[in-house]
Amino acid sequence: MILQSIVAPDIFSPRALYDGSALVYSSHRLELASGDGSSFLIGWSDKPIEGERGSFRVTLKLTAGEMIRPKNLGTLIQQKAATNDPEVNTAVNLLNILIRQDSNQRYPHNARAFYSSVGKMKLPGIELWRGFHQSVRLTREYALLNIDTTMTAIYKPGPLLDLCMDYMQFRDTRELAFDQQGGSQFHQLGRFLNRLQVMLLTTKRKRSIHGLVPNAGGYVFSKDGRDISIKEYLNVTYNIHLHYPNLVGVRLTKPGADHQIVLPLEVCSVVSGQFYRQRLPDHLTPEVVRFATLNPAERLSAIAGRNTQTIADSPILNYKNSEFIVESGMEIDTDPITIRGQLLALPKVKFKTDELIPAHGSWNVLNRTLYRAAQMRCWAVVSFVERGGGQLVDTVIQRTMHCAKNLGIDISGPCTVRSGSGQAVEQLLNRTVVEMKTKFPNLEDLKPRPLLLLLLPQNAAEIRQRVKHWGDFTAGVITQCMREGKLKRANDQYFNNITLKLNARLKGSNFIVSSPPMAALSSKGRFMIMGADVAHPGPGVHRPSTSSLVWSMDPHAAQYYALTEIQHPRLEKIQELQQMVYEAVLGFGKQNGTPVQIIFFRDGVSEGEFSKVARQEIMDIRVAIDKIWKTVNIHDPKPKLTFIVVGKRHHIVFFPTHDSPANDGKGNCVAGFASDQKHLSHPSTTDFYLQSHAAIQGTSRSGHYSVIHDEIFDYNVGKIQELAFSLCHVYAKATRSVSIPAPVYYADLACARSSFHYAPNSVFNLASDAVSIVSDTQNFSLDDWKANFKKVNRELATSMYFL
Repeated sequence: MILQSIVAPDIFSPRALYDGSALVYSSHRLELASGDGSSFLIGWSDKPIEGERGSFRVTLKLTAGEMIRPKNLGTLIQQKAATNDPEVNTAVNLLNILIRQDSNQRYPHNARAFYSSVGKMKLPGIELWRGFHQSVRLTREYALLNIDTTMTAIYKPGPLLDLCMDYMQFRDTRELAFDQQGGSQFHQLGRFLNRLQVMLLTTKRKRSIHGLVPNAGGYVFSKDGRDISIKEYLNVTYNIHLHYPNLVGVRLTKPGADHQIVLPLEVCSVVSGQFYRQRLPDHLTPEVVRFATLNPAERLSAIAGRNTQTIADSPILNYKNSEFIVESGMEIDTDPITIRGQLLALPKVKFKTDELIPAHGSWNVLNRTLYRAAQMRCWAVVSFVERGGGQLVDTVIQRTMHCAKNLGIDISGPCTVRSGSGQAVEQLLNRTVVEMKTKFPNLEDLKPRPLLLLLLPQNAAEIRQRVKHWGDFTAGVITQCMREGKLKRANDQYFNNITLKLNARLKGSNFIVSSPPMAALSSKGRFMIMGADVAHPGPGVHRPSTSSLVWSMDPHAAQYYALTEIQHPRLEKIQELQQMVYEAVLGFGKQNGTPVQIIFFRDGVSEGEFSKVARQEIMDIRVAIDKIWKTVNIHDPKPKLTFIVVGKRHHIVFFPTHDSPANDGKGNCVAGFASDQKHLSHPSTTDFYLQSHAAIQGTSRSGHYSVIHDEIFDYNVGKIQELAFSLCHVYAKATRSVSIPAPVYYADLACARSSFHYAPNSVFNLASDAVSIVSDTQNFSLDDWKANFKKVNRELATSMYFL
């Protein structure tokens, strides 16, 4: 804005569009000094000086001189050239910049959304802001403008000292005088402030935080040949008298810098509008969900611009006045489009002796026997709850046994009950197993594996970390954690849900699905359902991405095994997929015989990556199968493959009309609504949207399915929709249909457990205080991470340990 409005307004009239990164688009050829390029000096003043602090040069260079004509999109769409056509991609990119430019100049924003403090919610150290997502999406008939509400977390602006006090929930400022650098609170605050931008009250410059330093006022550095403390330097140079010289301070230089810059908290101010990009703490989840939840009427009203009390003005209200849109000649129809769809037949959920058809996307297990109930004879209870733990233990034992028996599980009383503090977790768990062995001498060879129920305090992330690493990787013992807060208000529904998880992990099957698509698959021969996902670290965090593969091991696609690997950060393709598929198909074949069909559901691939990532992964699957057939000398035909990408992070929202049979009575679509192929489908991809679950609260979101490769269904969308819908009913720990097929959900769960794969005290533990040390290093070594990444204990690898 400074360049166009102050430095060179004559050249930029009308104003050009900036994509926020490296590209500028202009509606006319710019009269630059050297024809195809020019350099401009920018600064905070109207007349910046070369070399002055805060001054920098912006260089423009003509990279593409041909005209971009978005009006040609219609013809290109009809030619089905909208997948990788450079002209299409450039035109869509230009349209996206056009619609976002006005909002982005007025609000904090990221690549696709802008946010406002209107109706914000305050949490410790951060604020939740609502905003709007905007993007242009091509379909077979239109170029659609997709608008949806969204939310984000923002650092609280203002004095840095106030932010630290608020985040740490301290009442006395002296609590920020941490005794030593290695304390947990020191590292907690350091992670929270990492890369936060602050304004210095001394120089009025903006700098980023790269760490903390104890006793900032007493920090000594060399100035003009003599040592001087920060406290003395600020007093002499800026006439600033520190009120709290002994508090922790911030380091504004990267680790290893020759000259460290350290400042006390009280001389720094947090720059407004900065996104909090770290994962929000689990204990804040209820507040975040409450803030993010808008019922369908509220959401539609906000998008249409009729709700300005709890959210910023919808961009719809400003399109007609945007100088960029007006100058482009583009017109936007702000009325929502109306589409048609169909309601899929509901599958039957089968138990051991009866079956049911879900009502409103859910069902009840009360008075029913699980389809295949497991035995639960070798189990124990361990409590880490210090106060009132004895009563909770009695409740857990009684209610668990009651629910298990009612569901048909062969259960006896626990082998032992132990309690202790969280200071010696592994020792207590090992002693418990030793006691269990007195009743089950063959415990090491026990099938299914021994089980521990663990009672944890409300906030016990570190204890859970230790428990899971011990159980999943060291001891090969099934562990089920239960938090104190939930137990105190738990009812039979809670313990039924716990029992469902236990039965599945003990190699039982809670329920199966009976439906025409499942029957059709079975009639063609043995089939495998696979789910795969890649989870990435947060922006700027130098640690690996995690990939996972899960696959069905029974004829009903109800029991799954999983493999998890780590790979280079931000890599979309599953790096070890070939080996993972090899192990999965080989294991399936040994237990069931060679598969005839493989349906592969892939989560997390963006549309821009379809041709690159999906094609490579299909090739890896093929290579793995070829290798098995050759190695094992199999003469059966190789399995047919269908590869489907499932997306859930989109912003297409369905609002059924009042009289529509798809309306659930609360403004959401009923479970089983699927979009047709006419209005929303991609110009060159077979895709659809499926609303497979009933909304519990807020506005429901559908799954987006893109069929990349299909040898099983002959691209019959109806059959694929029915299969996906059926698989949304086999999620083992829920008595309701879920938003995406169970194997995709399981792959997500397996990825989410990546931190458990590292020893709790290891610097590589993704949840440890020391992770900031690894994250800051510039010499990222995947080999070092892999060397510390533990494989799941072989005793649990063939179970649903990830539930």
